[in-house]
Amino acid sequence: MEYILFRPELLNKVIAFLDENITERYSPKIFTKIHNLWPEGFIIGLINNEIKSLICGAIVPSSKKLRILLVVVSPEYRLQGYGKTLMNELTNVASSKGCKRISLEVRNDSRAISFYNKLQFSKVDFIPCYYQDGTDAIVMEKEL
Repeated sequence: MEYILFRPELLNKVIAFLDENITERYSPKIFTKIHNLWPEGFIIGLINNEIKSLICGAIVPSSKKLRILLVVVSPEYRLQGYGKTLMNELTNVASSKGCKRISLEVRNDSRAISFYNKLQFSKVDFIPCYYQDGTDAIVMEKEL
């Protein structure tokens, strides 16, 4: 997989990729805003010039915390280390910017919880009805 930083001309492809792979719907404006605030925080994985994975996050300046907003890997490429590579890449960039902690939300019914546990994340909070379909979220964090 080839990893590149998000570019605005990829926005339509990103939205199409997300529509195929997750149930949540996001306004395209959020991705443009994240890109403008922290371009290094939006990494895309390509195979044959097609998006197969991505990670998107933002640094919360007041707390020196990286907040991961999305980690998505196409089903046919899961369990092959691509998600871990994306997490490591973004963690390294955030660490170089002085971040001390990483935070994310995950659906409480998601298999991704075990993925994050393997990466040394801990459950720190619970948010009822967090997702658009009413599913609860678990907040997970990791110290750097």
